[in-house]
Amino acid sequence: MKLKVNRKLSIKQLLNKLPFENKYLNDKVVKSLKNEGPEEVEMEFFKPSKYLTNQEVLEEYKSRNLEPDLGALIKLLTQQPELLEEKNYLGIQLRDNVFAYFCRRGGGRC
Repeated sequence: MKLKVNRKLSIKQLLNKLPFENKYLNDKVVKSLKNEGPEEVEMEFFKPSKYLTNQEVLEEYKSRNLEPDLGALIKLLTQQPELLEEKNYLGIQLRDNVFAYFCRRGGGRC
């Protein structure tokens, strides 16, 4: 699916647009994240067939010729929060020990 991402907004500004009740954020980490990349992106999801370490997830991106794009994932969830009804959770590995995930808990989303 194609998305247009406003790269002028910070990750924090994008996160504030999410219609979720609970947001657990590490402000220091969020501040370090950049909303970089093309303004128009093609989103692609994959589900690993087994547990992967952080480094293995990053290698899996490379093997599929993908770049993790948190700005695009947030934009998608802003437009289609119901995706968490179907998927239960969506995650993205950004660097070795930096990741984000969005999930559904009980009746709410986090």
